[in-house]
Amino acid sequence: MPTATAPATMTRRTFAKSACAGVVAAAATRLWTPTAAFAADGQADRTLVVVFLRGGMDGLSALIPFGDPLYTTLRPTIGVPADQIIRLDATFGLHPAMAPLHDLYRDGHLALVHSSGSVVDSRSHFEQQATMEAGTTDGVAETTGWLARHLAATGVTAVPLHAMAWGNATPASLRGDLGALSMRNMGSFNLATFGGLRDRTRTAMRTLYSGTDETLSGPGLAALDAIDRVRGIRDGMGEPAVTYPKGGLATSLREIAGTIKADVGLSAATVDAGGWDIHAGAGDISSGPQAQRLADLAGSLRAFADDLGSWMARTTVVVMSEFGRRAAQNASGGTDHGRGNLMIVLGQGVRGGIHGDWRGLDDGALDRGDIPVTTDYRNIVGEVVASRHGAASYLDQVFPQHTFTFRQVA
Repeated sequence: MPTATAPATMTRRTFAKSACAGVVAAAATRLWTPTAAFAADGQADRTLVVVFLRGGMDGLSALIPFGDPLYTTLRPTIGVPADQIIRLDATFGLHPAMAPLHDLYRDGHLALVHSSGSVVDSRSHFEQQATMEAGTTDGVAETTGWLARHLAATGVTAVPLHAMAWGNATPASLRGDLGALSMRNMGSFNLATFGGLRDRTRTAMRTLYSGTDETLSGPGLAALDAIDRVRGIRDGMGEPAVTYPKGGLATSLREIAGTIKADVGLSAATVDAGGWDIHAGAGDISSGPQAQRLADLAGSLRAFADDLGSWMARTTVVVMSEFGRRAAQNASGGTDHGRGNLMIVLGQGVRGGIHGDWRGLDDGALDRGDIPVTTDYRNIVGEVVASRHGAASYLDQVFPQHTFTFRQVA
């Protein structure tokens, strides 16, 4: 958006308003000088990207158990016809909207974990999101997030942009004193000023903070430094060599790719993507919100991987959602809250393929009409941070009171 021409002079009242707005913007992102440092076994040169699909993704629409004859019985109008499914083996195939991921799967860079999720039996969006982001069985009571504990345990001097979150707020997984940056997008991460006073306000605020007590100046200068660094990354990104889909998820992943390639020390990035709570009118294989969400997810992930190129060797993407949907469609042509779901792990170092303990769709295999959770999501995320991101020696701090059973995904 063009910036209005700045007035020739800045009055004391105008500066005060602008400075206050800038401080509020900085406080909203919870910026302070971080103190954590990477331990010897930490992986400071690698980036973990966590994509959280808010609302409860329908894993049975993404990874389809077409080999089970009950699939079409349970989903007579929203199910995908067998001849349209991208078959991966004798049991499972991808929704046609997920076609952009097929090559990554075939090349061994995509792991699909069905029947995964939280062992806590709750169909509340709030409770399950809080539980999964805390990394415990009582997310509401936990004061820190699993990703924050992972980053804190690495123990090295702070890298200014070591943790960044794309969304409307810092996610609970990053809850903790880490100084993570939170933004809707890079363009919005700036001082909230009036007119064309942004650059002049930035300069004035640096002068104001210089020479003052560090307790007072530290957070303000850290905020200004972060704004300048993010602006520098955004200005240096240019146009990517690949075409991203339109939409918030693609924009976030494009900016994360640019940050990784800028090599500024980004260790963890999170992305929130909403719109997955599709109770009615899911649509058919090519139209409707279900196909649209899946196409956006698959296209965005594929563009991200292609954009990073060789950088994918040091990047791992984990995609999760708070719960899956019920096995049977409802009377409104949608699906209601369920349990077991699909997790996706993407990266050049993962062990691609289909993982998990699939028990079928008959009544005896289902959990009161839901896909059961046969793989605790902590086993998947824990294996990723242990084998790919240096957490093997402190995994009990990241996910306390959990006994791991790895699926050999990473």
